Amino acid sequence: MQNVDMKLKPDMEQIYQPGVSQIALTFLYLLNNTICSLGEF
Repeated sequence: MQNVDMKLKPDMEQIYQPGVSQIALTFLYLLNNTICSLGEF
C-alpha cells in the first residue's frame, strides 16, 4: 500500500499545482480589468 501512496502523491501535486496558477492568473486578469475600467471614469 505504501508504494501506491508514494505514486499517487506526485500525481495529486501535478493536478493541483496548475489549478492554483490558473486561479491566480484569472484573479490577476479580473483585477487588471477592474483597474482599467476604473481608469476610464
